[in-house]
Amino acid sequence: MPERPPIVAFPPRLRPRAAVVLGCHGNPDRCPTLAGRRAPICARCLGFLVGNVAGLASFLLLGLPTLGWTLAGAALLVPALADALLQATTRYRSTNPRRLATGALGGAGQLLLLGGLLAHAAPRVAMLIAGG
Repeated sequence: MPERPPIVAFPPRLRPRAAVVLGCHGNPDRCPTLAGRRAPICARCLGFLVGNVAGLASFLLLGLPTLGWTLAGAALLVPALADALLQATTRYRSTNPRRLATGALGGAGQLLLLGGLLAHAAPRVAMLIAGG
C-alpha cells in the first residue's frame, strides 16, 4: 500500500469547500465514495455529522440528557479518539468504515456531552446573570 501524504499536505485551496468550512482535512483517500461520487469530507467527519443528527434527535425525543447520559456521551467519544490517536502515533491504519462508525459514535457522544453540560450549567448561569 503506498504511503498516504500527510494531512498537512492538503491546504485549504486544495480541499473541497465543505471540508474547509467544517474543518475537515478532506484527504481524498479518507473520503468515502457512494455511487461513484466522492464525499467532500472524510469518513470520520461524515460520521460525526450523522452522530450529531442522532444526538439532536435524542434531545427532541427524550429531552436534555441526565448526568448518566452526559457521562455516556463522554464515553462515546473514546473510540474515535483512540482510533485517531493510534493512527497518528503508530503504523496502524484505520479504514473508512471504521472511521465512519467511530465518528458516528463520537458525534452522538459530542452532542450528549455538550447538551448535558449546558443543561447543568444553564440554571447556574441564569442565577449569576440575575444577580443571585
